[in-house]
Amino acid sequence: LKGLFTPKSKGIDILANMNRFDIVFIQPFLKGKLSDMSGYLNGHAHVYSTPNSLKFTSERTSFENLTTRISYTNVPYTFDGPFNLDDNVITIHDVTMTDRSGGIGLLSGTITLNKDEGAVIDAALQTESLEILDLPDSPNRNIAGKLSARGDIKVSGPLRNLLIEGSAGTVGNGNVRISTGT
Repeated sequence: LKGLFTPKSKGIDILANMNRFDIVFIQPFLKGKLSDMSGYLNGHAHVYSTPNSLKFTSERTSFENLTTRISYTNVPYTFDGPFNLDDNVITIHDVTMTDRSGGIGLLSGTITLNKDEGAVIDAALQTESLEILDLPDSPNRNIAGKLSARGDIKVSGPLRNLLIEGSAGTVGNGNVRISTGT
């Protein structure tokens, strides 16, 4: 890790050569969205600031056994494969996504970090069997259940208003309960 911090301009310029960089250091920045993180990042990253924004770029970067629980679905996944950072866009290229039961999916797409809308996703998932929901009943939740799916699924839009579409079906026994609040 090499870097420069300029107090007068509040600028930074950091180069990171990552060889099994422990992802746990990033978890505080993703609180509420991802939890239970472990695993590694590999590759070369450059983080720098301009007077109005923070920029990221990377080369030959990859996830290695990166495990995290997605808060909205409560499902932990492990990710392996390449990704790229270019300013405010994270591009993933055929990343393997594995659930705790051994189900596997192939994930590709982009996550754009937008100052006004937050993270905007445009991604596709192909799977024969992958756990997608594991939410216990709760009075504070409108949806609950446990479900695995197969198919081709596209996820797009800002996190607060995601569109999920595709050709998919359930795998094995599962259930979903949706409360209408009445």
